[in-house]
Amino acid sequence: MWTTEVKLRILAEVETSGSGVAEIARRHDILPQQIRKHLIGRLAVSATNSPPCLC
Repeated sequence: MWTTEVKLRILAEVETSGSGVAEIARRHDILPQQIRKHLIGRLAVSATNSPPCLC
């Protein structure tokens, strides 16, 4: 079982390392789909918490 801290650290690695999702997944012995699932979830949460567009 992965702790929230570990998941966040892996997601941060994807966003800051310049490495691809597949490479980072191999480093942590997980599937790339698992990382993508959490990235998509993270984007959805940030989109719903963002202020309304004043366009």
